[in-house]
Amino acid sequence: MNIRRFFVVAVLALSMASCAARVKTVTNLPTNVTQKQAQDYDAAVASVDRISVVTTSLRTGLIQLNRDGIFPDGPEYAAAVTAVGKVDQLQISAATFLKSTTPDKFDASAKVRLGQYMSQISTEIQNINSAGLTGIKNPNSLNTINNLIGQVTGLVNLVLNL
Repeated sequence: MNIRRFFVVAVLALSMASCAARVKTVTNLPTNVTQKQAQDYDAAVASVDRISVVTTSLRTGLIQLNRDGIFPDGPEYAAAVTAVGKVDQLQISAATFLKSTTPDKFDASAKVRLGQYMSQISTEIQNINSAGLTGIKNPNSLNTINNLIGQVTGLVNLVLNL
């Protein structure tokens, strides 16, 4: 039953992590804001928000797999959960930064700063992979966790390419 709950959460996360570019055309922009700035800012906000949603699903999934005995306690589990916690912290920092700026201030320097958060998130995702998800013995569960990791990686890459 717990594995079913895990997969339901994972499917919901997959469905919620759709394309981050929500704004196609913005009308009535202030004169100091370009269409590209508004679109990039919106895409960044949406991606950082989705990173939060997917990371929550990833953390919940790892904990549930541990409770079900599929991903037992050990250095791999501890490293994976620690890395997910760091991703959470970095995502919160990135979201706080985005809240402190506006589309007209979302210039190259703001993108560099946001990119630093994304690069750190990418490093933590690599840490999850190198920590060894091999402790997850169920191939379906491992595939679901890898899909969630892939979603975070895709969202990070989207922001890095703005």
